[in-house]
Amino acid sequence: MRATEQRWDVKRDALRFPGLRFGSIKSMVLKGAIKEDDLVWHAGMSGWRKAGEQEELKSFFKENKKTNKELTCHKILVVDDESDMLELMMTVLTKKGYQAFGATNGADAIIINDKENPDLIILDLRMLEMDGIETLRHIRKMDAKVRVIILSGLPNGADSPDTVKDMADLDVSERLCKQLDNDQLLLAVGDVLGR
Repeated sequence: MRATEQRWDVKRDALRFPGLRFGSIKSMVLKGAIKEDDLVWHAGMSGWRKAGEQEELKSFFKENKKTNKELTCHKILVVDDESDMLELMMTVLTKKGYQAFGATNGADAIIINDKENPDLIILDLRMLEMDGIETLRHIRKMDAKVRVIILSGLPNGADSPDTVKDMADLDVSERLCKQLDNDQLLLAVGDVLGR
């Protein structure tokens, strides 16, 4: 390396990305791919550019801290008319680092989905007034891409053929029995979000 060259490296999850340009770093920050502690500076001899970039980047991280958090924290909408079940799932998800929103009925779920644009909806199949399938039909008119986990009080494989067809037609990512523990819920959520 010549004395006037400088290099940014990123160490993250045991992978090294050497020689990043400054613009690439800023782009990766906005995408949530790197955080401030992931950066390593290899300095050359021209100090003014080094100092200028370090100051700009420090300011950039400070200004974009909220944006970075929002981009790396998945939003999950939980919909269940049983308030105890709703509160439990939201607590489990929040402790795991997800940003959780709750709704106790289909009408509120439609409004919250439109406002918050979640990455995932965990939706109770059996609810009063508007059930999970009807709720999802309304959501799909506005949002064709949000991933959905359906929760059913019935054991696996016990749903009616019409319900199974509706879930397939509405692009449900996963169907779970409501009698699940916290680890099973988190495993399913991580799996669906990772697809």
